Amino acid sequence: KKTYTASFKAQVVLELLKEIKTISQLSSEYGVHMTVLRDWKQAAILLVSISEAVFGRTFLASSHALGNFWTRQLAQGVAADPAGGATIGYLKAL
Repeated sequence: KKTYTASFKAQVVLELLKEIKTISQLSSEYGVHMTVLRDWKQAAILLVSISEAVFGRTFLASSHALGNFWTRQLAQGVAADPAGGATIGYLKAL
């Protein structure tokens, strides 16, 4: 079974959430099976939904906005999400 670093998963999920390329294209580009990519994307969206419930506010309106949010966070050098790094930790566990 292949293992991937949390930073690699985060990078790929950002690309998935931008929805510029298809899952098939990203699968070929990164060498990760489409099912795995779909699972990573669903996990990221689920974590945002949980964060919304915990913090009582809507962080983002769409997965595209989610991608923009994480792109800004990573560009600022923030490796963790507002919930204390749960996203990176969860993706690491997948």
